[in-house]
Amino acid sequence: MIKYNKIIDFVSKNKLKIILFILVFLIAFYLRLFPIRISHWWDETVYLQHAEIFFSGRTNYNEFSFRPPLLSMLFFLVFFIKHHVFSASILVAFINTLAPVFIFLIGKKLYNFRAGVIAGLISAFAPFIIRNSNYLLTDASVITLMAISFYFALFNDKKSMLFLSGIFCSLAVLMKFTAILLFPILIFYFLINKISIKKILLFGVGAALVLTPYFIWMQISYGNFLIPFIKGPTFVLDKNESTYFYFFKFSEAFTKLVVLGLILWLFNLFIQIKKKNWNYIKIDLVLILWTALFLWYITKTPHKELRYILPLTVPVILLASKGFSLFFEHVKKSYKIVLWIIFILYLGFLVYPRITYINEIGIIDYTVSDEMIVANYILKEMNYTGVIYTNTRWPVLAYYTGLETIFLYPHNSKFYSEFQNSMKEPGLLIGMFDYEEPQPLRLKNNPYFTHVKDIGGFFIYEYKTR
Repeated sequence: MIKYNKIIDFVSKNKLKIILFILVFLIAFYLRLFPIRISHWWDETVYLQHAEIFFSGRTNYNEFSFRPPLLSMLFFLVFFIKHHVFSASILVAFINTLAPVFIFLIGKKLYNFRAGVIAGLISAFAPFIIRNSNYLLTDASVITLMAISFYFALFNDKKSMLFLSGIFCSLAVLMKFTAILLFPILIFYFLINKISIKKILLFGVGAALVLTPYFIWMQISYGNFLIPFIKGPTFVLDKNESTYFYFFKFSEAFTKLVVLGLILWLFNLFIQIKKKNWNYIKIDLVLILWTALFLWYITKTPHKELRYILPLTVPVILLASKGFSLFFEHVKKSYKIVLWIIFILYLGFLVYPRITYINEIGIIDYTVSDEMIVANYILKEMNYTGVIYTNTRWPVLAYYTGLETIFLYPHNSKFYSEFQNSMKEPGLLIGMFDYEEPQPLRLKNNPYFTHVKDIGGFFIYEYKTR
């Protein structure tokens, strides 16, 4: 009864804050959920395909050896509520909307309420984060799990919290393998805060509880429990961007507002270093290590995509928010309201294009991809149930057709002399115009292949063995 009265008292005193909090959460969720897409691309279809393997028993294609399993397992679970791709979109949007909540809580605990609010609002309305939170991918969802793990770690005086921190740290790893870098960061945090070995072991027990079953499964299935960590980074090795790609694109990912906040934070950091106020900047060192370690890893990786920078979200936004909070302390009270208004208006400016986009597209994006049209033609017009051979978009075709899909190699002129080595059974060859070999110009004179149909950028040939 006493606890119930305390809750009622808290709600009555913070009614406005609670209403605003719920409003911001709903807006952030709306921006992440819509438009719900019926068409999905490469990596998204892999996670959906794995969920179908768990749920429907598909055996036509998988990438278990180098893809993290958690997102697909969550799709599998939500399919019990409603077996539809929209269920996956709703789940991902909800998970990703939790990230600003925990970033707010971390900022509030580390610094102050103002810093937490600034951090939460920036992470809720940064356009690049919002856009990636709409995709059925691991890049945005891992932010939430890393933030939860770090938040629990801050309660290092409570054993249960450290145990939960370990659990969520491992869940982050199973969401995206690069999150394994969070382990040394949290250990560093424990050490500089002089956390006892016994408590650190509790964190380790929580982590092991989640990772051990996965490692056992990988050992049984592939003979090496470390295979996903070995194979994953080497799957795409083409150098597509410059070494400094993430530095040049940093403001695009996190907004110019964050850059400004980091400048303010750096200015204060130099002052504290000059004063040798090490205890004041101790937690900042953890966030700096977090940023530096992940930035080093994604920079050294040959293939670069801007979404790979998202694991930096928690530390960079927190440090930027601390910079703004410290700046607010030196502003006269009468001007603080003006700054808050400017801040809110700027956030509105950032999300306005997204709102416009949702209004133009609608809450459901009915765009149908060429892969979906190809799959529909094969399944419904051809009533085909055999093997698909392809060297392009193979996970997408595997997901939408549900048919056995075999990746073709090589992709050059050697294909024409070696195709029988990989094409053991009759089937359909699906390729793309203006892509790598094979191409229709040479296939049409090959007695093993018969042209069936061209659909968008794709061509379909029937393949017969002799």
